[in-house]
Amino acid sequence: HAGSASPGRSHAVVCKAEMAVPANLLVVGPGRLGSRIAKLWKHGEVVGETRTETNHEMLRAGGIQPSTKAKRSKVGYNYVAITAPPTGNDDYAKEVADACLAWTGKGVLVFTSATSVYGDAKFETVNEDTPTVDLGTEKQQRLLKAEASVIEAGGTVLRLAGLYDRRVGPHNYWLRSPEIKGNPDTLINMIHYNDAASLALAILEAGKDKTSGKFFLGVDNRPLTRREICEAALQDPIYADKTIPPFTGLDEPAGKKRLDNSQTRSALNWQPKNSSMQTYFASQE
Repeated sequence: HAGSASPGRSHAVVCKAEMAVPANLLVVGPGRLGSRIAKLWKHGEVVGETRTETNHEMLRAGGIQPSTKAKRSKVGYNYVAITAPPTGNDDYAKEVADACLAWTGKGVLVFTSATSVYGDAKFETVNEDTPTVDLGTEKQQRLLKAEASVIEAGGTVLRLAGLYDRRVGPHNYWLRSPEIKGNPDTLINMIHYNDAASLALAILEAGKDKTSGKFFLGVDNRPLTRREICEAALQDPIYADKTIPPFTGLDEPAGKKRLDNSQTRSALNWQPKNSSMQTYFASQE
């Protein structure tokens, strides 16, 4: 059992011994996040399943075997990562439940959800055990239904904070907008795409005993305010010609929600490489 290994041994070595064979990985929705997880997988073949064949050449170039749902292997996969977002998917919960059927039940099944399922929690600190929203928005309900089908299948749910990369995330949208809706002092919890992928990998490698039926949380070390996020991005040369637009929500209360994923970090022996958006953007040249 990975949890009982002596601390001196490396996490990867501890986990490799438990890999189900064959250690083939199916990534359902190999977009920005899914393709990163696929590239980190070193244990066996990786298949990327998409809704259409539009990006198949690009996937092949990245060393990912492309496929579609119609061509899904009847034998199934020992490792499955469901990273397809709910946008533009009318029956998202059913799509996720169907994707669970591709899992053999031997290795690990992980579904990437979002921390939006906590809603505007009454709690200032949100962790893995915080209750989710009761009657949320349509998007929140879709995610919660999808999560339920994954847990029912014996899989694992990874709830991720806001995802970003150099050119993707709230900073990119805000710095190109005429104004920013919302209070500049509201805290926003984030995680870099690469760190979200490494966390999903840690779950896949940790084995079924440590992950089945569990909820994990993905967030970096420090939430930033909306204003701080804009200021952080302005350190990057690619945003040198931008300025921070005016904020329009000065009258609304500033959100103070902080995500705490210390349980996740300790269970999976994981840390983010990018501790915050500030440190990430300060390192760009």
